[in-house]
Amino acid sequence: MGNTMAGIFGVLAIVLVSSWVTAEALSSNPVKGEAIFAEHCARCHGKSGDGLGPEVK
Repeated sequence: MGNTMAGIFGVLAIVLVSSWVTAEALSSNPVKGEAIFAEHCARCHGKSGDGLGPEVK
């Protein structure tokens, strides 16, 4: 159970930090936001945000 809880908290921490960093970059600087979207989001959401990225099956 200890390893499971540590894993859950680790994943939660990564998600929260990633979300905060992404939100901060998007709200602060459109150029940074575009780069973050291209790197982390476009592969699923598509370049135009249509949900037809190359990793969507």
